[in-house]
Amino acid sequence: MLVVNNVHVAYGKIPAVTNLSFAVDEGQIVALVGANGAGKSTVLKTVVGVVKPLSGKIFFSENDITSWGPERRVRAGIVLVPEGRQIFTTLSVYENLLLGAYHRRDHKLRHDFEQIYNLFPILKERAQQTAGTLSGGEQQMLALGRALMANPRLLLLDEPSLGLAPLVVRDIYKTITEICQTGITVLLVEQNINMIIHLVNYVYVMQTGEIKLHGPPQEVFKSEDIKQAYLGG
Repeated sequence: MLVVNNVHVAYGKIPAVTNLSFAVDEGQIVALVGANGAGKSTVLKTVVGVVKPLSGKIFFSENDITSWGPERRVRAGIVLVPEGRQIFTTLSVYENLLLGAYHRRDHKLRHDFEQIYNLFPILKERAQQTAGTLSGGEQQMLALGRALMANPRLLLLDEPSLGLAPLVVRDIYKTITEICQTGITVLLVEQNINMIIHLVNYVYVMQTGEIKLHGPPQEVFKSEDIKQAYLGG
């Protein structure tokens, strides 16, 4: 579904990602892991089109999307849930969800609202509540719901467990598994490897802008030396 081929990204003269190549197969949950500053979030921003690569190619469903802008990529089905959620705090829950579907012209919005409310019943209860008054876990649910309203085929998740209590994280990842079971492919950035080791199909380990290891999670995470060297312990 997604193929990233020899991509280089820099912020000014500072390299952020170097010679990056990886693939995400349809229907899988794939994780990018690594210590802070490894370049993981930059990869997601590059895939969604917010950051432009200096060189290399990005393919989505066999289409070369390297030159596509973010809006065209969203229309094609690539949607990002950013780190820190970045919901519209002064708008209502309903309004945030509606903005997720801003580019759509189909007649399934009512159906999709019900799907989101079935997935996150608390959002239905608080549909008219100002989003900034929600708890951290509820805001993460809202950010996921807003992304799903865009009708994604590939869902990019940047640190979905950040700042959340362990029980909330468990519920969020249970929901992510359910989302994948509906046919949506997931590429996620995560540092909580204990949470994802039994969840994801494949793992890429990044260090200083490069992929150093990759494979099934049980293989990648079996060595304590690997955890120390690439994940900070």
